[in-house]
Amino acid sequence: MIFSFGMEGALGLSPELPERADWEKWAASGSPFPASDGRVSSPDIPMMLSRRLLTGDRAAVEVMLRLQQETSLMPDCIIFASRHGELLRSVTMLSSLAGDGTVSPTEFSNSVQNTPAAYYSMVSGNHAESVSLSSGDDIVAMALSEAYAAISSGDAKCCGLVFYENPVSNSIMEIPSDGPAYGTFAAGFILRKGSSFTIESGLAGTLDPVQLMRYVLRGGDGDVAA
Repeated sequence: MIFSFGMEGALGLSPELPERADWEKWAASGSPFPASDGRVSSPDIPMMLSRRLLTGDRAAVEVMLRLQQETSLMPDCIIFASRHGELLRSVTMLSSLAGDGTVSPTEFSNSVQNTPAAYYSMVSGNHAESVSLSSGDDIVAMALSEAYAAISSGDAKCCGLVFYENPVSNSIMEIPSDGPAYGTFAAGFILRKGSSFTIESGLAGTLDPVQLMRYVLRGGDGDVAA
């Protein structure tokens, strides 16, 4: 199977690669991805909302907002895809319960997988259908399948897709490492029906989100080691 899309926009955000030019330079260089769990700038998110989000969540929302501005397109389907989601919040709450028996209301209310989708909806005013997805090593193939199905069926004319990750914690139990450790990042795309971007499902099944972004920025170059 071949996934075929009209690629309207692609944008990455991470602490070490804060601008589009930084991602393009990294993609062209073939250098390893500069992993970091530092902060990211999110000027398009109101401060009172931004401060409630984990860094990866903030990056995901910011990327989608910037892509909307750059493409002048408002997605009618948005997919947020993450390997670990809000696992860090869950560990934080369990540690707090084991300690003084209390849980922060903010941590509790933001501990669900669709946290970035909810904040994106509030900030953007876009109340279109959203999907929050997690599928381990298959995250890229599953997310592209979701986007392809929405667009091909006509349910969505324009689909926003963003992959993101938050830091993880091994403080309670060791979390299996089933993929590369890239730290905090978000990689977003605006997709429509078309054929300006194609990728075989077999190849998609071997890529992680960072490798997918390198593949896109290099115009479909098969050398995607990240």
